[in-house]
Amino acid sequence: MEQCQFCNNMFGNTQMLKQHQKKTKYCLKIQEAKAKEELEAKESKELILKEKIKELTCSFCSKEFKTKYLLNIHQTQAKYCLKIQESQNSQEIISLLITCKFCDKNFSVSSYAKHNLTCKKKFQFLTDEIKRLKAEKDQEILILKINAEKNQEIAILKIKAEKEQEIVSIYKESTERSQATIEEIAKQPTYQKNSTRNIQNNLMFSNLTPLDLSQARVDSIIDEKYTKNDFYEGQKGAAHLVHKYIATDSEGKPQIVCTDTERGIFHHKSSVGDHIVDYKNVHLIKRVHSPLKRKAGAFAAEESVKNPTALKEIINNMTSIRDLETKPCLFNRTLAQLTEKLCKTNRF
Repeated sequence: MEQCQFCNNMFGNTQMLKQHQKKTKYCLKIQEAKAKEELEAKESKELILKEKIKELTCSFCSKEFKTKYLLNIHQTQAKYCLKIQESQNSQEIISLLITCKFCDKNFSVSSYAKHNLTCKKKFQFLTDEIKRLKAEKDQEILILKINAEKNQEIAILKIKAEKEQEIVSIYKESTERSQATIEEIAKQPTYQKNSTRNIQNNLMFSNLTPLDLSQARVDSIIDEKYTKNDFYEGQKGAAHLVHKYIATDSEGKPQIVCTDTERGIFHHKSSVGDHIVDYKNVHLIKRVHSPLKRKAGAFAAEESVKNPTALKEIINNMTSIRDLETKPCLFNRTLAQLTEKLCKTNRF
Protein backbone atom coordinates (compact mmCIF):
# COMPACT_ATOMS: atom_id res chain seq x y z
CA MET A 1 0.00 0.00 0.00
CA GLU A 2 1.15 3.51 -0.81
CA GLN A 3 -0.06 6.76 0.85
CA CYS A 4 -0.29 10.11 -0.92
CA GLN A 5 1.84 12.67 0.83
CA PHE A 6 -0.48 15.51 -0.13
CA CYS A 7 -4.07 14.15 0.51
CA ASN A 8 -3.17 11.06 2.59
CA ASN A 9 -5.31 8.65 0.43
CA MET A 10 -4.13 5.04 0.19
CA PHE A 11 -3.32 3.21 -3.08
CA GLY A 12 -2.51 -0.38 -4.05
CA ASN A 13 0.83 0.35 -5.71
CA THR A 14 3.23 3.12 -6.67
CA GLN A 15 1.92 3.40 -10.25
CA MET A 16 -1.61 4.08 -9.01
CA LEU A 17 -0.20 6.69 -6.53
CA LYS A 18 1.69 8.55 -9.27
CA GLN A 19 -1.34 8.49 -11.59
CA HIS A 20 -3.49 9.90 -8.74
CA GLN A 21 -1.01 12.74 -7.98
CA LYS A 22 -0.88 13.71 -11.68
CA LYS A 23 -4.60 13.62 -12.57
CA THR A 24 -6.79 13.98 -9.47
CA LYS A 25 -7.98 17.61 -9.28
CA TYR A 26 -8.38 17.98 -5.51
CA CYS A 27 -4.89 16.48 -4.99
CA LEU A 28 -3.45 18.80 -7.63
CA LYS A 29 -5.04 21.77 -5.83
CA ILE A 30 -3.50 20.61 -2.56
CA GLN A 31 -0.10 20.26 -4.30
CA GLU A 32 -0.45 23.74 -5.82
CA ALA A 33 -1.37 25.28 -2.44
CA LYS A 34 1.52 23.57 -0.71
CA ALA A 35 3.97 24.62 -3.44
CA LYS A 36 2.78 28.20 -3.10
CA GLU A 37 3.16 28.04 0.67
CA GLU A 38 6.71 26.72 0.34
CA LEU A 39 7.56 29.42 -2.20
CA GLU A 40 6.27 32.14 0.13
CA ALA A 41 8.20 30.64 3.04
CA LYS A 42 11.35 30.56 0.92
CA GLU A 43 10.88 34.16 -0.21
CA SER A 44 10.24 35.24 3.38
CA LYS A 45 13.37 33.44 4.54
CA GLU A 46 15.44 35.06 1.78
CA LEU A 47 14.03 38.48 2.69
CA ILE A 48 14.93 37.97 6.37
CA LEU A 49 18.41 36.82 5.34
CA LYS A 50 18.85 39.89 3.14
CA GLU A 51 17.77 42.19 5.98
CA LYS A 52 20.14 40.47 8.32
CA ILE A 53 22.98 40.79 5.81
CA LYS A 54 22.11 44.45 5.37
CA GLU A 55 22.25 44.97 9.15
CA LEU A 56 25.69 43.31 9.30
CA THR A 57 27.09 45.24 6.33
CA CYS A 58 29.16 48.40 6.94
CA SER A 59 27.20 51.36 5.56
CA PHE A 60 30.45 53.15 4.71
CA CYS A 61 32.72 50.58 3.05
CA SER A 62 30.12 47.78 2.35
CA LYS A 63 32.15 45.11 4.11
CA GLU A 64 30.06 42.26 5.61
CA PHE A 65 30.46 40.84 9.14
CA LYS A 66 29.09 37.90 11.07
CA THR A 67 27.98 39.85 14.16
CA LYS A 68 27.04 43.40 15.09
CA TYR A 69 29.88 43.40 17.63
CA LEU A 70 32.46 42.86 14.88
CA LEU A 71 30.77 45.50 12.72
CA ASN A 72 30.95 48.04 15.56
CA ILE A 73 34.66 47.35 16.15
CA HIS A 74 35.32 47.74 12.43
CA GLN A 75 33.49 51.08 12.18
CA THR A 76 35.32 52.57 15.19
CA GLN A 77 38.85 51.22 14.61
CA ALA A 78 39.51 50.36 10.94
CA LYS A 79 41.64 53.18 9.52
CA TYR A 80 40.40 52.97 5.94
CA CYS A 81 36.75 52.92 7.12
CA LEU A 82 37.36 55.87 9.43
CA LYS A 83 38.79 57.84 6.51
CA ILE A 84 35.63 57.09 4.49
CA GLN A 85 33.49 58.20 7.42
CA GLU A 86 35.46 61.45 7.74
CA SER A 87 35.02 62.13 4.03
CA GLN A 88 31.26 61.58 4.47
CA ASN A 89 31.20 63.83 7.55
CA SER A 90 29.74 61.21 9.82
CA GLN A 91 29.44 63.39 12.94
CA GLU A 92 28.45 60.47 15.16
CA ILE A 93 31.76 58.71 14.49
CA ILE A 94 33.94 61.84 14.24
CA SER A 95 32.82 62.95 17.71
CA LEU A 96 34.25 59.74 19.15
CA LEU A 97 37.66 60.15 17.49
CA ILE A 98 40.83 61.49 19.18
CA THR A 99 43.06 63.92 17.25
CA CYS A 100 46.84 63.55 17.69
CA LYS A 101 48.20 67.00 18.60
CA PHE A 102 51.52 66.26 16.88
CA CYS A 103 50.40 64.94 13.45
CA ASP A 104 46.73 66.14 13.46
CA LYS A 105 45.42 62.69 12.46
CA ASN A 106 42.20 61.21 13.91
CA PHE A 107 42.11 57.86 15.73
CA SER A 108 39.66 55.77 17.69
CA VAL A 109 40.21 55.40 21.43
CA SER A 110 41.84 51.98 21.13
CA SER A 111 43.98 52.76 18.08
CA TYR A 112 45.14 56.11 19.51
CA ALA A 113 46.91 54.37 22.39
CA LYS A 114 49.03 52.42 19.92
CA HIS A 115 49.65 55.46 17.72
CA ASN A 116 50.72 57.55 20.71
CA LEU A 117 53.63 55.14 21.26
CA THR A 118 54.81 55.25 17.65
CA CYS A 119 53.99 58.77 16.37
CA LYS A 120 57.11 59.92 14.48
CA LYS A 121 56.22 63.61 14.69
CA LYS A 122 55.78 63.28 18.45
CA PHE A 123 59.25 61.74 18.82
CA GLN A 124 60.74 64.44 16.60
CA PHE A 125 59.09 67.15 18.71
CA LEU A 126 60.37 65.59 21.96
CA THR A 127 63.89 65.20 20.51
CA ASP A 128 63.96 68.85 19.42
CA GLU A 129 62.65 69.92 22.82
CA ILE A 130 65.37 67.96 24.65
CA LYS A 131 68.04 69.52 22.41
CA ARG A 132 66.63 72.98 23.07
CA LEU A 133 66.61 72.49 26.85
CA LYS A 134 70.14 71.07 26.75
CA ALA A 135 71.35 74.05 24.70
CA GLU A 136 69.77 76.43 27.22
CA LYS A 137 71.43 74.54 30.09
CA ASP A 138 74.82 74.61 28.36
CA GLN A 139 74.39 78.34 27.77
CA GLU A 140 73.62 78.90 31.46
CA ILE A 141 76.70 76.90 32.49
CA LEU A 142 78.86 78.85 30.02
CA ILE A 143 77.59 82.17 31.40
CA LEU A 144 78.28 81.02 34.98
CA LYS A 145 81.77 79.92 33.97
CA ILE A 146 82.51 83.24 32.22
CA ASN A 147 81.24 85.18 35.24
CA ALA A 148 83.36 83.04 37.57
CA GLU A 149 86.44 83.63 35.41
CA LYS A 150 85.79 87.38 35.38
CA ASN A 151 85.32 87.40 39.15
CA GLN A 152 88.51 85.39 39.50
CA GLU A 153 90.45 87.87 37.35
CA ILE A 154 89.06 90.83 39.32
CA ALA A 155 89.98 89.16 42.62
CA ILE A 156 93.50 88.38 41.36
CA LEU A 157 93.99 92.00 40.29
CA LYS A 158 92.82 93.19 43.71
CA ILE A 159 95.18 90.81 45.48
CA LYS A 160 98.06 91.88 43.28
CA ALA A 161 97.32 95.53 43.99
CA GLU A 162 97.17 94.87 47.73
CA LYS A 163 100.42 92.90 47.72
CA GLU A 164 102.37 95.18 45.40
CA GLN A 165 103.88 97.14 48.27
CA GLU A 166 104.59 93.94 50.17
CA ILE A 167 106.46 92.48 47.16
CA VAL A 168 108.62 95.63 46.90
CA SER A 169 109.49 95.31 50.59
CA ILE A 170 110.36 91.60 50.21
CA TYR A 171 112.66 92.27 47.27
CA LYS A 172 114.36 95.10 49.16
CA GLU A 173 114.87 92.91 52.24
CA SER A 174 116.16 90.05 50.07
CA THR A 175 118.67 92.36 48.39
CA GLU A 176 119.95 93.64 51.73
CA ARG A 177 120.24 90.09 53.07
CA SER A 178 122.15 88.93 49.99
CA GLN A 179 124.55 91.83 50.30
CA ALA A 180 125.15 91.06 53.97
CA THR A 181 125.78 87.39 53.11
CA ILE A 182 128.32 88.34 50.44
CA GLU A 183 130.15 90.59 52.89
CA GLU A 184 130.18 87.84 55.52
CA ILE A 185 131.58 85.30 53.06
CA ALA A 186 134.27 87.78 52.01
CA LYS A 187 135.48 87.99 55.62
CA GLN A 188 135.88 84.19 55.94
CA PRO A 189 139.15 82.42 55.04
CA THR A 190 139.39 80.74 51.65
CA TYR A 191 139.95 77.28 53.13
CA GLN A 192 137.56 74.96 55.01
CA LYS A 193 138.29 72.43 57.69
CA ASN A 194 137.18 68.88 57.16
CA SER A 195 134.64 69.26 60.00
CA THR A 196 132.32 66.64 61.45
CA ARG A 197 129.47 68.44 59.68
CA ASN A 198 131.16 68.07 56.29
CA ILE A 199 131.84 64.40 56.95
CA GLN A 200 128.19 63.81 57.84
CA ASN A 201 127.08 65.65 54.71
CA ASN A 202 129.41 63.63 52.50
CA LEU A 203 128.02 60.44 54.06
CA MET A 204 124.45 61.60 53.24
CA PHE A 205 125.40 62.43 49.66
CA SER A 206 126.98 59.04 49.14
CA ASN A 207 123.84 57.27 50.40
CA LEU A 208 121.51 59.14 48.04
CA THR A 209 120.00 57.18 45.15
CA PRO A 210 119.85 58.83 41.69
CA LEU A 211 116.83 61.09 41.19
CA ASP A 212 114.96 60.71 37.89
CA LEU A 213 113.67 64.17 36.93
CA SER A 214 112.84 63.36 33.32
CA GLN A 215 109.95 65.56 32.21
CA ALA A 216 107.84 62.61 31.05
CA ARG A 217 108.08 60.94 34.49
CA VAL A 218 107.34 64.16 36.39
CA ASP A 219 104.34 65.01 34.15
CA SER A 220 102.91 61.50 34.53
CA ILE A 221 103.23 61.47 38.35
CA ILE A 222 101.68 64.93 38.79
CA ASP A 223 98.81 64.20 36.38
CA GLU A 224 98.02 60.99 38.27
CA LYS A 225 98.76 61.86 41.92
CA TYR A 226 98.07 65.60 42.33
CA THR A 227 94.66 65.93 44.02
CA LYS A 228 92.22 68.66 45.01
CA ASN A 229 93.38 68.32 48.62
CA ASP A 230 96.94 69.04 47.46
CA PHE A 231 95.66 72.06 45.51
CA TYR A 232 93.90 73.50 48.57
CA GLU A 233 97.22 73.17 50.48
CA GLY A 234 98.99 75.45 47.98
CA GLN A 235 102.82 75.14 47.89
CA LYS A 236 102.71 72.95 50.98
CA GLY A 237 100.53 70.39 49.20
CA ALA A 238 102.82 70.50 46.15
CA ALA A 239 105.85 69.85 48.39
CA HIS A 240 104.16 66.82 49.97
CA LEU A 241 103.36 65.43 46.51
CA VAL A 242 106.95 65.93 45.21
CA HIS A 243 108.47 64.44 48.35
CA LYS A 244 106.22 61.37 48.43
CA TYR A 245 106.09 60.40 44.76
CA ILE A 246 109.06 62.06 43.02
CA ALA A 247 111.89 62.51 45.59
CA THR A 248 111.58 59.22 47.51
CA ASP A 249 112.89 55.92 46.11
CA SER A 250 111.12 52.55 46.11
CA GLU A 251 112.66 51.65 49.51
CA GLY A 252 111.30 54.82 51.13
CA LYS A 253 114.69 56.59 51.25
CA PRO A 254 114.92 60.33 50.41
CA GLN A 255 116.58 61.27 47.13
CA ILE A 256 116.92 64.93 48.13
CA VAL A 257 118.61 66.40 51.26
CA CYS A 258 118.79 69.97 52.52
CA THR A 259 122.02 71.09 54.19
CA ASP A 260 120.98 74.70 54.76
CA THR A 261 117.28 75.46 55.23
CA GLU A 262 117.81 79.21 55.63
CA ARG A 263 119.61 79.62 52.31
CA GLY A 264 117.72 76.80 50.63
CA ILE A 265 120.66 74.57 49.65
CA PHE A 266 119.45 71.18 48.45
CA HIS A 267 121.42 68.22 47.10
CA HIS A 268 120.54 65.24 44.93
CA LYS A 269 122.18 62.82 42.53
CA SER A 270 121.46 62.98 38.81
CA SER A 271 120.25 59.96 36.89
CA VAL A 272 123.89 59.18 36.01
CA GLY A 273 125.06 59.55 39.64
CA ASP A 274 126.56 63.07 39.59
CA HIS A 275 126.25 65.13 42.79
CA ILE A 276 123.94 68.13 42.08
CA VAL A 277 123.81 71.16 44.39
CA ASP A 278 120.35 72.59 43.67
CA TYR A 279 120.25 76.11 45.17
CA LYS A 280 116.65 76.90 46.23
CA ASN A 281 115.58 73.77 44.31
CA VAL A 282 115.70 75.71 41.04
CA HIS A 283 116.38 72.59 38.95
CA LEU A 284 113.63 70.58 40.66
CA ILE A 285 111.04 73.39 40.57
CA LYS A 286 111.70 73.98 36.86
CA ARG A 287 110.61 70.38 36.17
CA VAL A 288 107.49 70.32 38.35
CA HIS A 289 106.22 73.88 37.86
CA SER A 290 104.57 73.55 34.44
CA PRO A 291 102.53 70.36 35.14
CA LEU A 292 101.57 71.70 38.59
CA LYS A 293 100.26 74.95 37.04
CA ARG A 294 98.32 73.00 34.43
CA LYS A 295 96.67 70.65 36.96
CA ALA A 296 96.06 73.43 39.52
CA GLY A 297 94.47 75.61 36.82
CA ALA A 298 92.02 72.82 35.96
CA PHE A 299 91.10 72.38 39.65
CA ALA A 300 90.70 76.16 40.09
CA ALA A 301 88.32 76.46 37.12
CA GLU A 302 86.26 73.49 38.32
CA GLU A 303 86.09 74.59 41.97
CA SER A 304 85.25 78.22 41.15
CA VAL A 305 82.01 76.97 39.54
CA LYS A 306 81.20 74.29 42.13
CA ASN A 307 82.27 76.23 45.22
CA PRO A 308 82.06 80.02 44.51
CA THR A 309 82.03 80.84 48.24
CA ALA A 310 85.67 79.67 48.45
CA LEU A 311 86.77 81.82 45.50
CA LYS A 312 89.29 83.82 47.53
CA GLU A 313 90.96 80.65 48.86
CA ILE A 314 90.99 79.16 45.34
CA ILE A 315 92.66 82.29 43.92
CA ASN A 316 95.27 82.34 46.71
CA ASN A 317 96.20 78.70 46.11
CA MET A 318 96.36 79.19 42.34
CA THR A 319 98.57 82.28 42.81
CA SER A 320 100.81 80.32 45.18
CA ILE A 321 101.37 77.58 42.57
CA ARG A 322 101.79 80.07 39.71
CA ASP A 323 104.49 81.97 41.69
CA LEU A 324 106.39 78.79 42.60
CA GLU A 325 109.46 79.65 40.50
CA THR A 326 109.79 83.22 41.81
CA LYS A 327 108.61 82.72 45.43
CA PRO A 328 109.25 79.10 46.47
CA CYS A 329 109.80 79.78 50.18
CA LEU A 330 106.94 77.68 51.60
CA PHE A 331 107.59 74.88 49.09
CA ASN A 332 111.31 74.64 49.96
CA ARG A 333 110.74 74.99 53.71
CA THR A 334 108.15 72.18 53.66
CA LEU A 335 110.37 69.95 51.49
CA ALA A 336 113.35 70.61 53.81
CA GLN A 337 111.29 69.56 56.84
CA LEU A 338 110.05 66.40 55.12
CA THR A 339 113.52 65.33 53.90
CA GLU A 340 115.06 66.06 57.30
CA LYS A 341 112.43 63.90 59.02
CA LEU A 342 112.95 61.07 56.52
CA CYS A 343 116.73 61.32 56.83
CA LYS A 344 116.48 60.90 60.60
CA THR A 345 114.09 57.94 60.16
CA ASN A 346 116.53 56.23 57.76
CA ARG A 347 119.54 57.28 59.91
CA PHE A 348 121.47 59.07 57.21
